[in-house]
Amino acid sequence: MVERFADFIIVALFYFVMKGEWLKVLLVIGLGALVLLILNLSFRAYVIRTLSRPSVAFTILFSTILAWIFPVLGLWAVAQQLGVQITGAGVAEVFSVGTLIGGITGIPLGIGVTGSIMIFLLQMYEVGPEIATASIAVFRAGTVWYAVGIGLFAIILWKDYIVQLFRFRSPGYHFDIIAHEYEEDLPQHVRERLLNRKIEA
Repeated sequence: MVERFADFIIVALFYFVMKGEWLKVLLVIGLGALVLLILNLSFRAYVIRTLSRPSVAFTILFSTILAWIFPVLGLWAVAQQLGVQITGAGVAEVFSVGTLIGGITGIPLGIGVTGSIMIFLLQMYEVGPEIATASIAVFRAGTVWYAVGIGLFAIILWKDYIVQLFRFRSPGYHFDIIAHEYEEDLPQHVRERLLNRKIEA
């Protein structure tokens, strides 16, 4: 939850900073502070206090900013390679709005939504529909679909292990795993009694 909240705050700040809407920048920062204050009063306040420590908070914010800067630069690089005439601020706006709306939908990675919004916004910057679609297709292929591809590859590579994780275990499975640890600690007659109970069950 903290990670998603930090993502929302940073992306929203990207958008408003690039638009030069400084009052809204202050409102977003205020919203973040208010949420932290409310969470501090919750029953899990110790977790929030830990996250609110300057060193921890700085690490979270810095890593989140860094993580979001690279996709913006990637979209800008793709746009430049395809000859799209758009400023860095425009690219940040397209990326931020598309990402925020895609995130609000709750669809994993905003698939089908984020890209469509970005294409629409690029066309508002007088980019032709073909170029806008190609730009976002290349960009999303290098970010979202790359991640999806890695996930599919991991599923194929470790499918047997993943199946074992979700396979139903009988109540005696845990006993089978730890039984050898008690061979030296429990007397023989106690082990036999436990074994008989397990067999009867």
